[in-house]
Amino acid sequence: MGSEFKKVTTLVTTQLKQVEKRMWKADQHDWNKFKHTPQILKQKIKYAGGSYTVDQEFNDLEQAVIDMDIQVKKMLKYIKVFAEGMPQILSSSTKIAEAFQNLMDPYSNLKYDTHVLQGAFDTWTRITNYKHKIKDVHVDIEVNDLTDTVIKKLEDLSAILKSVFKKTSIRQGALLDYDKVYNDHEALVLKQEQTELTLAQNNNLFALKRKLDEYKVKYDKLNTILKKELPIFIEYGREVIDMIQVYVYFAHLTFCYQIAIQLQVRFPVEKDVNAIINEFTKKNEPIAEEIESLSLICTQLPHGGASQPSLPKPTHCVAMYDFDGKEDSDLPIKKGDVIALLDTDGDWWKGQVHGKIGYFPSSYVKIE
Repeated sequence: MGSEFKKVTTLVTTQLKQVEKRMWKADQHDWNKFKHTPQILKQKIKYAGGSYTVDQEFNDLEQAVIDMDIQVKKMLKYIKVFAEGMPQILSSSTKIAEAFQNLMDPYSNLKYDTHVLQGAFDTWTRITNYKHKIKDVHVDIEVNDLTDTVIKKLEDLSAILKSVFKKTSIRQGALLDYDKVYNDHEALVLKQEQTELTLAQNNNLFALKRKLDEYKVKYDKLNTILKKELPIFIEYGREVIDMIQVYVYFAHLTFCYQIAIQLQVRFPVEKDVNAIINEFTKKNEPIAEEIESLSLICTQLPHGGASQPSLPKPTHCVAMYDFDGKEDSDLPIKKGDVIALLDTDGDWWKGQVHGKIGYFPSSYVKIE
């Protein structure tokens, strides 16, 4: 029994060590924050038992860096999608051409009329020509420039921001240490003014005084450096982001012009675009109307297949509340009145009661 228990204990200990080894990594947790958790909580809830240092100038700078980091992450996310999407536009165009090519294949047409066959063959030939020529459009250079230049610059800026956050975290730790020692020191000073301190408390007071001076020097040094250098970093970071935004805009513009110019050279439009659209609509509108009228896809038909007769409009309603009316065109009604309906459009209905015609709110009545 003892040996079995020892085996189980050894196994559990080994597993715990493995878990500890995986979890307690410097790159996964900020142990400096864990160490200062009590002080952070007190600062967050503005605990009344102490004093807490606030530097609004630094807080504004830190918030600007946080906003920049959020913007960089969003740009990285969407520019990667944009870079992946540019080649997909061409591949999608090719797939669409293949779909129309299969759809317009003259040899799969059920009609064998010579005129119809020749028209389908001409269309199929043009689509096939389009499919082969769209493959000649290449945007690899633009995509590679976007990926190698822009995304790499943003990743470099993101790495620099991580270093900045580490510096601000060190400054935050120094501030928490200073506030904690300051509050402990002030508590002992206040107690010293009220009663005589013990020897241990006096020793603790001197130790806290020494730590207070030490932590204040450390905090002031870090805070001064960051307040001096963060504005410069923020300015440079914004300039980088602005240049990247301009670069991406012109990359997209170049991409669109590249496709437009190459396609225009390969497929010159001889007719007016509006004439092409009108001709397409004229040819296909009757077919679309015929398809829409099919009972299999018509959404206005019930499940039974027969058209559902429209419900007759209500002719009378009963007043649920009194309505005196304020305008000359209003119809005064009393609870229980039966009103003849003349117009039920909108929120105000037109009706007749006791020989008088006017308007009343529809929410005051119910349909008979």
